[in-house]
Amino acid sequence: MGDKFTHIASVDFSHEYYAPLSFDGFSCVWESGSRLKASNLQLLLKAFSGGFSLYSSDPELLSDEESHLFVRIFIKDPLFYNFTDLEGEFRPDSKVLLFRNTGEATGSKRLHSGEFVSIADSLEVLNAKNMEELRSEINADTVSIRDFSGMEISQDKAFQFIMDREERIFFVSEGNQVKGYYKRSDPLEKLPFGLVSFHCGQLYKNYSDFRQATAASVRFQTRSTIWKYILADKVYEKFPQLKIIDSQNKEVNFKESEFEVPPDWKVRSFESEVKLPFTSHSNSGFQLVETPKEGSQAMRIVVKQLPKGNPDGLYRLPANDDGLFTHIFI
Repeated sequence: MGDKFTHIASVDFSHEYYAPLSFDGFSCVWESGSRLKASNLQLLLKAFSGGFSLYSSDPELLSDEESHLFVRIFIKDPLFYNFTDLEGEFRPDSKVLLFRNTGEATGSKRLHSGEFVSIADSLEVLNAKNMEELRSEINADTVSIRDFSGMEISQDKAFQFIMDREERIFFVSEGNQVKGYYKRSDPLEKLPFGLVSFHCGQLYKNYSDFRQATAASVRFQTRSTIWKYILADKVYEKFPQLKIIDSQNKEVNFKESEFEVPPDWKVRSFESEVKLPFTSHSNSGFQLVETPKEGSQAMRIVVKQLPKGNPDGLYRLPANDDGLFTHIFI
């Protein structure tokens, strides 16, 4: 491998929760089969805060290469799923996200289907149950199997293809329906959160045509929930006419309700009438105030700045699977 490297691609990860700061929430490593291939092609993977870059000591080696390279993505932040909205129920033990370039020639581009990453960009993880289902469908000749490049696998070789010990991505078509699958080389191996795919020939074309690195982005949306402020401190019992106001934007209203603290203590709480987004960098702008008594001139500020909702306070109502709250005890 040569001593001089050319920057040929970068992937930048961003998250609304951390915006405008960079999101350094992932570790990135070559997929096992891609590691050897990348070495043969004289490619270097280098992580930076908020993403990773690919460097080549000889871009010409990519010119006639039609294969794909994969980078595994692993989550570093244990609260990632709490503050991330993937627009659906994402189970990390049964799904893996796929980020891939779409063949666009230049410019910064997203590696996912929508404005933000969503469950629509996910693959099913192959397991014993869905493997048996696929076996039955293959034997009945009701589905067709294609590899990642789009090549159809003949029926007599299809089950062997999904059963071998190679790590791979493949697609199953039934009528107009197509579902992607991810198979580990070892069922006991830790599942990645996602895989970033690069087409080697496209990387070379982008570089040779424009003499600049391919710039790709992956964007995540922050989760929004109903914020419930729970007045757990008995000091608030001496204020009979409390309310929460939005002192900055005057846009968010809160309604008062009763909250039960086990085993049998009931306190006041205030919940937002709209869902509010998690954010790591800004303050809430909400104040707890005592409303004027009759004849009084102004409200009295009880808490000048209430704490904002945090991802570790996420709570789902048992009787309402779609209702997500953030509990904030004060």
